[in-house]
Amino acid sequence: YVEGVRGLIRSKDMLRLCLLAGLWSMTQNGVTVFLPLYLVFVMDASPALVGFALFSIQVGAIFGGPIVGTWSDQIGRRPIVIYALLIAAFLLFLLPLFGNIYLFIIIVSLAGCALYSIRPVIHSWTMDLSDKNSSGSAVSMLFTAQAAMTGTVPIIGGLIADNFGLKLVFILLTITSLLALILSLLMPKK
Repeated sequence: YVEGVRGLIRSKDMLRLCLLAGLWSMTQNGVTVFLPLYLVFVMDASPALVGFALFSIQVGAIFGGPIVGTWSDQIGRRPIVIYALLIAAFLLFLLPLFGNIYLFIIIVSLAGCALYSIRPVIHSWTMDLSDKNSSGSAVSMLFTAQAAMTGTVPIIGGLIADNFGLKLVFILLTITSLLALILSLLMPKK
């Protein structure tokens, strides 16, 4: 067991995947934290509309997760994660440009679909990179990286929002998505 854990820590691919997952999780949770604030303070949305927007980003996980997970079994984890992060980064960059609240919610739900649907793919990728004796430790390592990095989003995003406005928080989330995308491109093709 100890050897398996040491192997995980020495594996550049596993460390890269943990960093990728942390950045992805920062993006995903940043949307969840700052979307309601943006909708209320910038777009003057009602509580019901904020609730609907938060529901709409979860729909991607409900329907997209099983589809994307199955697809990743067929074509591989890497291409799925690359395309999902690329789509998410593009849509998050565009979000502050939309003044129509209903169009904004449609765009954010598509970004949510891209972000939330790859959770099972990233977890499967973790299992692929670990051997059967250390798969639990690998997932634990991944979750630790995600929790540590995700915890910084409310603080960093809040400071950006206070000093530069809520629109710039979506640029931060675009950047975290792009950094995760770069790491996914550096992962092995198999």
